[in-house]
Amino acid sequence: GVPQGACNSGSFTTASLGQGAHTFSVRATSPNGTNDTVFELVNFSVDTINPDVPVLSGPSGITNQIDLTWTFTLPEGTGECRIITAGDPNPAWDACTSPQDFVGLSDGDYTFEVRTKDAARNVSSAVSKSVTVDTAVDVTIDSGPVDGNQDAHASIAFSSTESPDVTFQCRFYE
Repeated sequence: GVPQGACNSGSFTTASLGQGAHTFSVRATSPNGTNDTVFELVNFSVDTINPDVPVLSGPSGITNQIDLTWTFTLPEGTGECRIITAGDPNPAWDACTSPQDFVGLSDGDYTFEVRTKDAARNVSSAVSKSVTVDTAVDVTIDSGPVDGNQDAHASIAFSSTESPDVTFQCRFYE
């Protein structure tokens, strides 16, 4: 520890402290040299080490779902989250807990980020998942009759990248 010494000015500044627990004590001495019998103590710790990153799971890539949920596990402390969009590329970090639900998202690109904040307010690097919400259903005509077809029974094949989850509605015009 730091040796006992005079601190007559009513304040005391330590030299650079290492990581971990520390205790500061102070007592008064009267002008005639009588020491107070009780030291006043303050215990504190120095923590400059960033916490580990959270473990994040949830959607990424392209989805046609408009309700998305991300879950995460924090190694310590509390979570801070944000969702980045084209309209808000640098949103503020907000305190959060797992899971994080986002309901009714419109088509577009989203990046969900989470980081850990420890008791000393150190923050970890962020981990993220990026997702594109695309609710448009695309249909492709794969094959069909050519103009001037001599067959009275036209056969038309079509598909969608969302198959087999998509259903089709067909119309024929004469």
